[in-house]
Amino acid sequence: MKKVVLFVPGYFGSTLVERQSKALRWVRVSDFFSNKWDLAMTESYSDQPVKNDLVEGDLLFKVSVIPKVLEIESYDKTIKHLQKFCLENNRVLHWVTYDWRDDFYACVQKIADKIESLSVEGFSIEVVAHSMGGYLMSYYLRYGRQDFPTAKENWEGCQHIAKLAVVASPLRGVFSLFKHMREGSDILRNKKLMSSLDYSTFKSTYFFLPHSEHQVGQVMSGKKRDLFPMDLMSVDNFKKYSWGPFDPKHSKEISVNEEKFSNLIERAKIFHQLMEAPSKVSPQKKIPLLVFRGIGRPTYFYPTFKNKELSHHYTYHKNQRIDGDGIVASFSSLALPWFSEHHLVEKTNNEEHLKILSHFKSQKLIHDFLLESDSLI
Repeated sequence: MKKVVLFVPGYFGSTLVERQSKALRWVRVSDFFSNKWDLAMTESYSDQPVKNDLVEGDLLFKVSVIPKVLEIESYDKTIKHLQKFCLENNRVLHWVTYDWRDDFYACVQKIADKIESLSVEGFSIEVVAHSMGGYLMSYYLRYGRQDFPTAKENWEGCQHIAKLAVVASPLRGVFSLFKHMREGSDILRNKKLMSSLDYSTFKSTYFFLPHSEHQVGQVMSGKKRDLFPMDLMSVDNFKKYSWGPFDPKHSKEISVNEEKFSNLIERAKIFHQLMEAPSKVSPQKKIPLLVFRGIGRPTYFYPTFKNKELSHHYTYHKNQRIDGDGIVASFSSLALPWFSEHHLVEKTNNEEHLKILSHFKSQKLIHDFLLESDSLI
């Protein structure tokens, strides 16, 4: 049987283009020096018309700010490693893209379409999925393309793929986007590469929030960390503490339809519950499943409050980080309990979030998994 390696990228990993003109909007060299454009999805939970009608384009390989001098790496090295591996081992390389700002269900549909088209062509499909891509693939493996409110455990994904490598994936969520909802993020001279409005209007932000047991804030007394619970799936809390779209600074740009926002939060909550639910139906087909994650690097997670009360004011301090890969906390990237239904292999290294995938030693580990796990099929 013909074999294909399918690469599924993570957050930021697909370019975004204007639907009609196909003009590139994410990401261009000029974006690193000015904030002319935004990527906000203001229609996500408002009655406003679509502001940025964008769709996914190609894989984001790298951005050459100053060619050969200042280049921001994305998946260029990874693809080169995988192309070489496929050429030497009688495989074909494909990749899939999706709009990483969108509802996770829309992202899963894009991935499912690609997988099923390859399956119809008679390929044995080996998936390498990074970060958000691994999060989405984990759902697809167990629930297929079902929408969250009506999803039942059917292991549909197992019928279409032969192997899965989940690399540096936030399987229990991340707090970084909660941070960005308040502060935005910057690169180089552009201090508003992504604004707080952008992150607050991305549907995916709410699916990325930590799962319920990890929704905690912290109060610091010296080096002592005192944790207390937060409820990030409460619309009332978002309103009361002016989080995300309810931040007064966004009032001129977006009017929140609370029913739509509540529906978005509820969908994210159901997704989390499905991911955490113990397996009740064993898959008829068990596949080799690699979970490869990073440890040993300081990683932001818990927001810091002045006392054990939620508020609009929270901070993140470098000296209050926890273990992880610099982006994903180590506990979040651990294999979910139901992964043990498959032929589970777990590996770690000390590389940062992207290099866990792109470093040549990491790629060798992934390549070895794809070759040596044949005996498990």
